[in-house]
Amino acid sequence: MTTFEEQSLFHEAMADVQPITYKGHRHLDQSINRQPDEKTLEARRQAAALEDEQQLLRWLSTENIELIDPLTPLNFHLEGIQQGVMQKLRQGRYPPDAQLVLLRKRLDQVRRELSQFMQDSVQAGLRNLLIIHGKSKEKDVAGHTNVVRSMVATWLQEYPEVLAYHQASERHGGRGALYILLRKSPEARLANREYFAKRRNR
Repeated sequence: MTTFEEQSLFHEAMADVQPITYKGHRHLDQSINRQPDEKTLEARRQAAALEDEQQLLRWLSTENIELIDPLTPLNFHLEGIQQGVMQKLRQGRYPPDAQLVLLRKRLDQVRRELSQFMQDSVQAGLRNLLIIHGKSKEKDVAGHTNVVRSMVATWLQEYPEVLAYHQASERHGGRGALYILLRKSPEARLANREYFAKRRNR
């Protein structure tokens, strides 16, 4: 077969084929990989913080709070907490890392400020807290100060990070304040394990 015949057969075979029309370069949407600006990031952070706060407040209920006698010492501890730890807590031998003053605050303020205080303390890895809720009169069970006191005592038991609490010593407010002992953070527990492992290997 000659070259002319081959070319004729090729053109005959390709007669029905439509050529592809070239329309130039197609640009990808650069916004797909664009990083959010600082304003967008800040808005997202604020939205996340608000959602966290609302979630915390949902289970700090102001309903069905049992009022505690003003003269009854407040104390609570999880099972397994050693007696020596509770004794030191009661005596104020764990210096407070932070304190919250709730004197003359509305109940909604108390709820919100306690929630934020606990969240900040846990995130900061604090272990020993002091909450000053105020002293109520001996027979004023339904008074505002004792309502706040009773609510704080009830709410603190809802936090999984709270190991124990006890009425403060007189130098820190007596029956008008509480010492709170929190769990160690995961980082602190890891550091302790590493420290004692090194001591054993000496």
